[in-house]
Amino acid sequence: MAQFKISFSRFNLLSLLLINVYVSGVFSLSLDGNDQYISAVGDPGMRRDGLRVAIEAWNQCNEVGEEAPKMGSPRAADCFDVQNKGSSQQQQNPNRLLHKLTEEDNKLGIGKSFPGLTKAALHNVDLYAAEKELYLGSKCQVDDKTNPWQFWMIRLKSGNMDTHAGKCPKNGHKVGPFDPPSEFPCFGKGCMNQPLIYHNYTTLQGTTLKGGFHGTWDLNASSSRDSANMNTSLYSIRWQKELGKGWIFYHVLRTSTKYPWLMLYLRSDATSGFSGGYHYQTRGMSKIIPESPNFKVRFRLNVLQGGGPKSQFYLMDIGSCWKNNGKTCDGDVTSDVTRYSEMILNPETPSWCNPDDFKLCPPYHTFPNGTKVHRTDKSRYPYEAYHMYCTPGNGEHVEQPSVPCDPYSNPQPQEILQILPHPVWGEYGYPTKKGQGWIGDPTTWELDVGRMSQSLYFYQDPGTAPARRKWSSIGLGTEIFRDANRVAEWTVGRPRLTGLRGNSPPPFLVKTYEMVDDPETDPLVHWTSSKTTFLITDPNKFCVEVLPKYFKHSNLSSFIYQLNNYRFRKVCSYKCEYGNPWFRAGKKHWLKNIKSRIQLSKENNPQQGSHSPRVDLVNNNLEEELEKLRNDHISLRVELQKLKDGQENMRSFFPMLLGCGKEKEIRNIMKLLLEKSEVRGDSSSNDTTKRPRLVESPDRVAGSVQDGIGQTSNSAGGSVSSNEKQKEEATAQNAKNREFWEKLFEDDSESKNEGAEESEHELNRSRAMAEIEEMVESKIAMEGEALIAKAAANLNDETEAYLQLWT
Repeated sequence: MAQFKISFSRFNLLSLLLINVYVSGVFSLSLDGNDQYISAVGDPGMRRDGLRVAIEAWNQCNEVGEEAPKMGSPRAADCFDVQNKGSSQQQQNPNRLLHKLTEEDNKLGIGKSFPGLTKAALHNVDLYAAEKELYLGSKCQVDDKTNPWQFWMIRLKSGNMDTHAGKCPKNGHKVGPFDPPSEFPCFGKGCMNQPLIYHNYTTLQGTTLKGGFHGTWDLNASSSRDSANMNTSLYSIRWQKELGKGWIFYHVLRTSTKYPWLMLYLRSDATSGFSGGYHYQTRGMSKIIPESPNFKVRFRLNVLQGGGPKSQFYLMDIGSCWKNNGKTCDGDVTSDVTRYSEMILNPETPSWCNPDDFKLCPPYHTFPNGTKVHRTDKSRYPYEAYHMYCTPGNGEHVEQPSVPCDPYSNPQPQEILQILPHPVWGEYGYPTKKGQGWIGDPTTWELDVGRMSQSLYFYQDPGTAPARRKWSSIGLGTEIFRDANRVAEWTVGRPRLTGLRGNSPPPFLVKTYEMVDDPETDPLVHWTSSKTTFLITDPNKFCVEVLPKYFKHSNLSSFIYQLNNYRFRKVCSYKCEYGNPWFRAGKKHWLKNIKSRIQLSKENNPQQGSHSPRVDLVNNNLEEELEKLRNDHISLRVELQKLKDGQENMRSFFPMLLGCGKEKEIRNIMKLLLEKSEVRGDSSSNDTTKRPRLVESPDRVAGSVQDGIGQTSNSAGGSVSSNEKQKEEATAQNAKNREFWEKLFEDDSESKNEGAEESEHELNRSRAMAEIEEMVESKIAMEGEALIAKAAANLNDETEAYLQLWT
């Protein structure tokens, strides 16, 4: 239990994965649920030459407690603008930096006044730090129209706790000294000290901007160079960019024997109000506070060193605050509750949520389609998707069994939900298996954090209105938990994305890849030995047990149609084996190279979409286009239903023939049917493109057989000039047809080696049925594709999104 209690502390959960919040314009906030986004941060893409970045340090209970010697209050910032002085022959560099803060500003400490400081804060170390942050923010602020912003925030925290000092409240209530439990490290008096902070102010060298913060918690290190000692704690954050390009942030965190529990994050905090639920006013980068479900986060992360098995590297860490009755926090530390959710990237982190002991599982999991399952549902609940869940210490109606969160590591009660890579998160762009995005796999992430966070379980009192989930703190980073002499190292930089949708593979391809790649689905669908194709081993069970987990249907025909739309090919005629040159095991990043037939059609016709989509829609009357699209949709559904009816009729028609062992003849029939339907056009259409005839019923099938099976077509000898000649040829054709059908239904009981032939006959029958079904499904795909291409021919990208939705 002590181990559990420790792991739940804010520290344990939050620190290490330095969220190089560069999160490329880290946040993109959706409007009205559409695929249109604006940046919620002041410096989208971290491209602004004039950087704004600050650093803050906290002790175990998210306070300051005491300042480090000669360091001032542990708040500092590096803010500057780049000014062009004009070029001349005497000047080697026409640019210079105008720093907004001085060393005197950054070294302000308790007892030293500054503009705006209140009397209550002058000698209160905790209040002083909070008001110093506001002061630094005022000097760094960028007056961006109606939404001013201040800086990115680097956050440091130590998990050391001196319980004999009685500094940390318990769930918001003051408590006295107590004997130290084993989960809190402390070497003795002074173990909760703040770190030394050394500042390399940003400089301009040619066209390169460089700067950084670094330091140590070991106060006996006489200078910054002493931190090179491997048994000395260390943190380092460096930033660099070329003028006009994006920033790269480089992070290092190292624990030591005296400080084994450390955290480092890069965050985008709210520009006003409480940040991440803390009870002090804050300043930050999020000029619009992201609210579930309508925001996404983009960034590029490269993990160089993981920090050991106890490093909870957070791919995404989000923090908010609301009371258990759903109301917003107001600063009352006894009723406010800080809420956190983190995706842990470290593949060595186990799942503590399991079906036999589910006290560390959230009571409910909600799938992307809205299906909610209770943790007692062992067949459907994704236990492996969770590291752990702990409940708020002031929750009065918490479902049992449960484990409360650490009551000391926040100034108020907290609730923490930690998730692990798992297929259930793939819908939101999160990793689906352990190892993704880890060491050696630098990744550009585009996470639908808004939708995912809306689906997560957080406690509320029964009968209360759901809280609005506004996330005032979003970041990346790591927390090394009680593990000395470990090093975590990573970089965060500008994401390599041309646009929100430009290089992101379609959800269908992502889901299909994750479905095939998931070891749990191997009995029904898996990669072949070549790793270049995948095989569906049991189509019936696949439809029932696998498809609904990844898609909102269990229809094999719909799945195959989508494969055809993205130019997958069936590799073997009698097996459900499919492949695409860009669909390979271990090459998920290749999915972006797969294009649909509609995309290829548009690329081959560059005149389409050459103007602004919004302007085109206005000029061409949006309502008229959408109405036309709806009508085409209805027509497509009608046609597809006819095809399905025909397919079902054929399935009941051909088994009778297959029972006679005439598989070869039936394959010839189907081949002729398909060839004939492909060359027939729709005479009622004014379109010059030939449209395949739809297979509808056994009557039409029989007619087609009579037309084509005998190899003695009436058209062989030229035109017919008389009714008598037509009757004679028709009589002859009918005789041949009767002869064919009689032969087809002959008894094969005289065959030798009846047992062996019967086995071979069953195999041939199975293969023939699979081939017939595939040919019919191919016809459905061709018909649907033709109608879709026709309906989408003159539509722009925005309308295409609607089209893809209902296909």
